[in-house]
Amino acid sequence: MKKIKIKTGDNVKVITGNNKGSEGKVLKIVSDKKTRMILPNAITLIGVCIGLTSIKFALDGKFALAIVAILFAGLMDALDGRIARLIKGTSK
Repeated sequence: MKKIKIKTGDNVKVITGNNKGSEGKVLKIVSDKKTRMILPNAITLIGVCIGLTSIKFALDGKFALAIVAILFAGLMDALDGRIARLIKGTSK
């Protein structure tokens, strides 16, 4: 049986199995604390992208699309804070 340990920071990934590779077990690399931080930050990034897209729509003269994009960006901004508090992923 082979054991492979990969250490990244304070997290360790251990893969065990035979040479065939059919039987094995993979443990988590990322701790739960770090995964809770990813979702709110991803929603924030999506909101920023939508906000920048609204600027592009406005410069192209597509004001109706720009208004819709701004509304969606505002919705993403409201959601990311609420989701972060809900899953206890707020930054310190």
